Amino acid sequence: MLRNFLVTALRNHFRYGAYTTISVAGLMLGMAVATLVFLHVWQETHYDRHLPNADRLHIVEFTIDAPGRSRQELLIAPGPLGPAAAKSIAGVEEATRFWQAWYTVSIGDRLKFNHPIAAVDPNFPRFIGLELLEGSVDALQDPSSALVSQAMAERLFGQGPYLGQRVSLDDAVELEIAGVYADLPTTSHLDEQFMMALNSPAVLRRGLQVDTDWRRPSVYTYLRLAPTAVPAAVGDALQTVARNNVQAPDGTTVESAIAVSLEAVTDLHLNGKSYTSRPSDTVGSSTALLIAATVAALVLSVACINSINIATARSTDRAHEVGLRKVVGASRWQLIVQFLGESALLVIVATIGALVIAEVAAAPVGDFIGRELSFATLVQPSALLAFVLLVFGVILLSGLYPAFVLASFKPARIFQPAAGPRGLSLRSVLVVFQFATSIALMVLAGTVWQQVRYLESADLGFDRKDIVQLLGVRRGPAATIELTRKLDQALEGRPGIVHVSGTHSSPSWDYADEAELRPATAPVDASLAVDRLAVDYDFFNVLRVGPIAGRVFDEQFGPDRAQWDLSARRDVELPIVVNAAAVSSLGIGSPNAAVGEAFRLQLGPGDEREARVVGVVPDFHFKSLKSRIRPMVFFPDPSRFNIMMVRIDANRRDDAFASIEQAWRRVLPGQALSQNFLDRALVDQYVTEQRQFTVLAGLAGIAVFIAMLGLVGLLAHAVTARRREVSIRKVLGAENRDVLRLFLWQFSRPVVIAAVIAWPIAWLLADRWLSSFAYRVDIAWWLFVAAGVSALAITWLLTALQVTRVSRTRPARVLQARAG
Repeated sequence: MLRNFLVTALRNHFRYGAYTTISVAGLMLGMAVATLVFLHVWQETHYDRHLPNADRLHIVEFTIDAPGRSRQELLIAPGPLGPAAAKSIAGVEEATRFWQAWYTVSIGDRLKFNHPIAAVDPNFPRFIGLELLEGSVDALQDPSSALVSQAMAERLFGQGPYLGQRVSLDDAVELEIAGVYADLPTTSHLDEQFMMALNSPAVLRRGLQVDTDWRRPSVYTYLRLAPTAVPAAVGDALQTVARNNVQAPDGTTVESAIAVSLEAVTDLHLNGKSYTSRPSDTVGSSTALLIAATVAALVLSVACINSINIATARSTDRAHEVGLRKVVGASRWQLIVQFLGESALLVIVATIGALVIAEVAAAPVGDFIGRELSFATLVQPSALLAFVLLVFGVILLSGLYPAFVLASFKPARIFQPAAGPRGLSLRSVLVVFQFATSIALMVLAGTVWQQVRYLESADLGFDRKDIVQLLGVRRGPAATIELTRKLDQALEGRPGIVHVSGTHSSPSWDYADEAELRPATAPVDASLAVDRLAVDYDFFNVLRVGPIAGRVFDEQFGPDRAQWDLSARRDVELPIVVNAAAVSSLGIGSPNAAVGEAFRLQLGPGDEREARVVGVVPDFHFKSLKSRIRPMVFFPDPSRFNIMMVRIDANRRDDAFASIEQAWRRVLPGQALSQNFLDRALVDQYVTEQRQFTVLAGLAGIAVFIAMLGLVGLLAHAVTARRREVSIRKVLGAENRDVLRLFLWQFSRPVVIAAVIAWPIAWLLADRWLSSFAYRVDIAWWLFVAAGVSALAITWLLTALQVTRVSRTRPARVLQARAG
């Protein structure tokens, strides 16, 4: 019986080969898109499930919520908190920590590069279930040992051997490779490739006092809870321990300003929280996943509608078959099963083709979105079941309605073709849906494209060109001052170098610390929350931002110069420069009136300085255009510098790069040079938006192409079915343009209706997407017109091609064939 069914189904599909090809092609593209999105969504929603006891693993959240300041959520906590929790809090089975920093890794003169390295507790490898390929999982009990991933081992030593090899960190500390572990899964918030002990000499050289320093959050802290433990209760107990021990710089205990809680590790990837630091940059977005899944569902729906429309359009062609089957005794349900089975065969063939397309596209698509799309995901029973259900849903969506339409024909109606199929009105609705989806996606893609262009080219209020950023200069306070001064002196005046400045952050980082600023005589509750930035003398010269009142920092002024002396500066008034937004927020009448005003600047708990405004600069965008310009305070403090910014002569770039490299080798001979251009880094801030445009444009193109395929099928059937009418009209004197006008009107109406429906929906979606940007483009009216006209032009072109093909047939031949 099954063999007979397959033979019949294949015969029917081959009989209508052109329509079958159109249906399969549309479904194949739709299923390919759905498969890729399915893999992405599944992997994003199953992060860290591979960890041992994943449902009981939590990471400590450390929140600073001081009055008058923005709430800061951190994933790092004071070093002693984890061990204290394991010892004193019931329900905590085990705690472990890791700290991450950039080091220069080198092997003699053969290899040298910068790379982040994790310093971890000895139990960390077991805690996360690290799979050791060589060596011992307990190797980090020895502070001079290191573990590396397989990829890192091959990068360092080629094909091996690995164990016993030695690497140097910052040309100062040597570690012995004591183990090689399998590369961590891509569906993990951890991507560490090099691990050493928290008590390694390389860590101690950086000044980290992880076991005793309660003053500052510094390490990621993980807890494994007992099966019966309540995370909220453990978090409350943890907060009590923290508040009893965390200290401000002046030695006082901090209480109300901090809060401690637990976050499930499996929720970390998609929790949507804006932590100032994370173990890795692989942060997911539940909103982005919802958008991707929705768009993929729309594209797949367009493909299913193609199949429905083509099946119902040729339902009259199969009326005789249905009538004969019913005359010989076939029931309606037998016919429904048969036609649904034919649709299932189409979907299965399309799915096989889609899997091939998705397999080929997985690598480039994964590289583009920054995720590895692995087909190994489909081997997992739960993922495979979900995918099978998806395929089954497509079978029902694309085949159920046509099956009922075809099975509903009655033998008596076979000779009444003028009545037409009952699916006609629904078919028109589905065509409208197809084009409405395509038009809306085109408008959205165009809006994202406009915003991306604006983000990349907007005037930020400073000159972004020809600025080179040098990374990796942060040390302890005194060491940072000494190092950045030496780099400044080694670079200043060299060929191709215009200005050099150190700074705590960069405009490309979208980050600035926060402080509280208040007039010297005002109470504490009158403080204004401001962004703060520690800068060098030449910072404003590097950015080419001039003062609108007063002056900027200069070594000739004693208070400015005193900030380079850690011991003397506490007794010297801190000079500050504020932006125009700060002047306005403080209620000062004008920038000139602000110059000379005395303030109290609180940089942190217990760290308040007397400050005086020496200058005012115009507002400029230090953060991304997603944020409004905030009140900002600039102050000289070389102990906080993380980065050096160098303005180079655009006409002497080669000389400038040579000068930078020579100066770096002279000052930091053991550290590899890491540099980038500020203007390129600023563009990279919006890589997510760039990807969203590309994805939306690609999906809009696919949706339009699938809709075109369906339109070709419908046009071919409609024009062929009306060949006799066309011939009669031509015999009666109608011109080809008259016939074309008839069909253009018929097929233009759904497109016009689709545009009218799509436009308000697209506007709402585009406006909602743009609402995440403080600075945005206006939604362009011409995008809506262009999308609608494009859809209409495609419809007219395909209609003209089909009508021209039929119109070329001699009327006599058509009428004779009909009569015969």
